[in-house]
Amino acid sequence: MRSRREFIQTLGSAAVLSSARMATPLFAHTQSNQEKGLRERLASDPLRPQYHLLPANNWMNDPNGPIYWKGLYHMFFQYNPGAAVWGDMHWAHAVSPDMIHWRHLPLALAPSPDGPDADGCFTGSAVDDHGTATIIYTGVKTSAPQDATLRDGVHTFREVQCLATSSDRELRTWQKWKQPILQPPNDPRLTGFRDPFLWRDGNTWYLGVGAGFRKEGGCVLLYRSRDLREWEYLHPLAASKWTGRAAGCYGGFCRPGCDSRFGRMKPFRTCAPGISPCAMCWSAAVSRTLQSSRTPV
Repeated sequence: MRSRREFIQTLGSAAVLSSARMATPLFAHTQSNQEKGLRERLASDPLRPQYHLLPANNWMNDPNGPIYWKGLYHMFFQYNPGAAVWGDMHWAHAVSPDMIHWRHLPLALAPSPDGPDADGCFTGSAVDDHGTATIIYTGVKTSAPQDATLRDGVHTFREVQCLATSSDRELRTWQKWKQPILQPPNDPRLTGFRDPFLWRDGNTWYLGVGAGFRKEGGCVLLYRSRDLREWEYLHPLAASKWTGRAAGCYGGFCRPGCDSRFGRMKPFRTCAPGISPCAMCWSAAVSRTLQSSRTPV
């Protein structure tokens, strides 16, 4: 049996490839001799991942909205289609029957000129909303400094939560909702409002959004909704000490038997001293019930 590296070399592509029944090179296009030579060198690189999803080229980071849909695994991820550096964030899209052999599909989300995501489609979640595939993601757009939630010395972005849906079987095309579904809190201390993490408990959807408040700390803000479009703020779901950065890429879970509607979550640990918690190091456990004035719907 050939190794996957040999399989890639045989097909002359360093891109991730589909399984035998979906044998299509990723981002297929006419290759120049220079591109072909580069792909061949990458295919023989012993440090190049063989069983992990990766793009054919350019920048990738956060995995977004993994979902099992109509018999296939779908993975989205942050992707810059124009350069091998961070920026111009899109949602790339790949599909697999087994999470080993991947086939890339067209980009799922791209910034809309003059839209709330004009400067990037940041991280988010994908869910099955009663048979409709739905994405909630963070849209960013350059704004006046006083309205920005992300100020890093280079950008002044206002972050809002946006929604998109798909009705085709392979989730190739997405329709964006007409307006953001969630605006950031009107608080001048806010240092971030991004990376929504979504789950459902009964008939109620819950949404955690990574945020932070200057001189206080990073936190995850908890919201709830019946329809994914109208949201009610509940309370901070989790918080950490001030490190100079907001919490981002939040992810959590409740132990079997827990009632997620009543719990607050605690960070298990932080990435490293001085860095706020991220997706790789948030763990969740219900620690106390809400006050009686916060009885869930």
